[in-house]
Amino acid sequence: AASSVRDLLESLCADSLLQHDRTDKEVVRYHLLASIREFGGQQLTPIDAEAAEKRHVAYYSRWGKAQSLQRLDAPTGVDVWKTMVLELDNLVHATQSALRGGTPSTAVLPARAAATVFLGQGPSTAGEMLLRPVLAAVELTTPVDQNIASLWLLMGQLLQRVGKPEEAMGAYDRSMALYPPSGGQRRAEGIALGHRGALHTDQRRIALALLDFERAIAIHRENEDTYHEGIILGE
Repeated sequence: AASSVRDLLESLCADSLLQHDRTDKEVVRYHLLASIREFGGQQLTPIDAEAAEKRHVAYYSRWGKAQSLQRLDAPTGVDVWKTMVLELDNLVHATQSALRGGTPSTAVLPARAAATVFLGQGPSTAGEMLLRPVLAAVELTTPVDQNIASLWLLMGQLLQRVGKPEEAMGAYDRSMALYPPSGGQRRAEGIALGHRGALHTDQRRIALALLDFERAIAIHRENEDTYHEGIILGE
């Protein structure tokens, strides 16, 4: 079945209906010519176009789920990261499409995945600008959950990268206020405390920094998270 799909794709390329780029030695990206994509879009009824956008959002939302992002820490994490980077345009489009469609709650997961990529490879400003309207919209319309808390944590990290320490501090505080007080999400609270401690250090608020670092280390030890504990001990 896989070979037949590849044969079909190559046939479409031969007929100039598709183009392909080899972005990696093992990855080939196929895309429609702009003129064909535009023509195809014109053939869709508004209902069909809306349904297609919803399918696109649903498909790329999977990248922002916790279990998907946890794969970045697995032995195959490099391959997962490469795929996320390749899909960044789609992740951004899915986020913006969900906002345009008036369903900001469905923008949270693709935004989380896209912001993770922007945090990892930049530009951080692009990640900040992507998250601002999402966070503003979900604050008004969506029940709070850990995914929104994760967005605030990412926003804090992005704001810290672009040199907006006070806004970053507020984002970390918002993130910690939204996470449940116990369970697996304590790991994220520890990460937020570590970043907040670093901000206090930069502002020479050493006593406050030490308090945050101590709380963060306690949480990481509770979760046996030696990686993040080591980061804080190296501060």
